[in-house]
Amino acid sequence: MNASLRLQGALVFLLLLAVGTRALAAASSVPLPENPVGGSAVFVEKQCLRCHAVQGYGGSEGPDLGRVQLRGGFLGMAGFMWNHAPKMIVVLAKDKLSFPKVTTGEMKQLVAFLYTLNYLDPPGDPRRGEQVFAAKGCLSCHRVGGLGGAVAPPLDKYGSYASPLFLATELWNRGPAMAEAMKREQIPRPVLGGGDVRDIVAFIRARGRRSPGSPPRVYVPPGNPKEGASLFQSKRCGECHSLSVGGKEDAGRSGAGPPLVAREFKVNLSAIAGRMWNHGPGMWSQWKAKGLAPISLSVKEMADLTAYLYFLQFESPLGDPARGAVLYRSRGCERCHEPEKGAKEAPSPRKTAGKEEDEAPDLRAKGPWASDIDLAREMWNHAGKMYGKILEGTNVWPRLAETEVADLLSYVRSIGGTRKKK
Repeated sequence: MNASLRLQGALVFLLLLAVGTRALAAASSVPLPENPVGGSAVFVEKQCLRCHAVQGYGGSEGPDLGRVQLRGGFLGMAGFMWNHAPKMIVVLAKDKLSFPKVTTGEMKQLVAFLYTLNYLDPPGDPRRGEQVFAAKGCLSCHRVGGLGGAVAPPLDKYGSYASPLFLATELWNRGPAMAEAMKREQIPRPVLGGGDVRDIVAFIRARGRRSPGSPPRVYVPPGNPKEGASLFQSKRCGECHSLSVGGKEDAGRSGAGPPLVAREFKVNLSAIAGRMWNHGPGMWSQWKAKGLAPISLSVKEMADLTAYLYFLQFESPLGDPARGAVLYRSRGCERCHEPEKGAKEAPSPRKTAGKEEDEAPDLRAKGPWASDIDLAREMWNHAGKMYGKILEGTNVWPRLAETEVADLLSYVRSIGGTRKKK
């Protein structure tokens, strides 16, 4: 089998392990592709795997993108790609490969794939999981592989489950009863942090005694953020929690519970599940005060809700065209993209097959732009030519933070189509 296909298959497996096989939809104005695995195919096709691995699958010249925290939403991912372009151009030139251009659809898929990477759980550590399981007092009640107490049901069956969402769902649904049992047994209720959930799951997989004929792996249905948003309403989460997305808080929601800040949920699936467990006692007291019965979740509902929380940040902050105009000038964009302002520094047009082709087109004559995805595609496709021009002028590549990308694109959108093409 072709090496790229093997690596693509490994990426697909990692995605299935965390989110299943159905489509993921974005809870924002920038839609995700119907199938996030399609983004991994673009990742492979554009030869990103030559340098970058995803949790150990791929090259080693660049960082493993499954093991670094990629900050921000859609425009944060677009900014990451832009900032990375110079290094990529140098490596491609060394290997005599051309700079990969993308279509709007490919940009959408690729950015969504990059965003999804931090949702994947890295492999858990069974040894640490055993230590956590004992230290948190779980062994006092639960038995795993013959080890532990018999007060509560044994957890061996969870050795068949490939996703921590199964255990997270049980923790959620049985939380109130477990709290009462811990109170009786005088066991402090454990707080789960970091990779505790995935490490405990790894321990159960390693030690659990599965019954004969049990499947080697059971996969969780995928999380759908749009359905998670509906669940957030139907389960009445919004009665207590406000949402802070893209720097904007939904003031229409009331505040018995803390606001759900988007950036705090751009962590992997296990961490989100752990935070929901930790939040349990506070919610139970609020339910009791409101006369509500405990809210139970199916595994699929848990997957949808955690996906919704993770994708809160996919909607990037709104840009400010005034700040974008300042950036456009300070980063030197107008020197090339508005020829009469750039004067001598602007590249001259060249003739190709009798047609005039601008190296750096006047952005006022392009557009109007339909979406941030179109603009992000244009930025990326322009990077290869721009790099050469910057080297000629011995200038520095303009690195962009997420808010700067938002401001710059907001300004470019505001001027797009304001000047007719000659």
